[in-house]
Amino acid sequence: MLGARSYGLGHAFTVRAWQASGVKSDSPHGDRLLRAGLVITIIGLGCALVALTPLFLPEVRLSGVWWFLSMLTGVGLAIVIIGLLRSSRARREVRR
Repeated sequence: MLGARSYGLGHAFTVRAWQASGVKSDSPHGDRLLRAGLVITIIGLGCALVALTPLFLPEVRLSGVWWFLSMLTGVGLAIVIIGLLRSSRARREVRR
């Protein structure tokens, strides 16, 4: 359980107040997309580091598949952006 946190407004924002605000306690609409995009981006960055290895170590020979796999970074970032858009749209609908 999260403790009370003060956001400089003079009142505490607790988990109970957050649940009473109407926001669902389970994952929001874009939360899964954000997490999946983050994982895909991290995997893509790791593949990009491996693909760049021959530039620093010329004796290492890698296939072109690593360049393709490093493009997962952009795919992951696109999924994160879509997740952010879905989350903001869901929050906007809750306010109305």
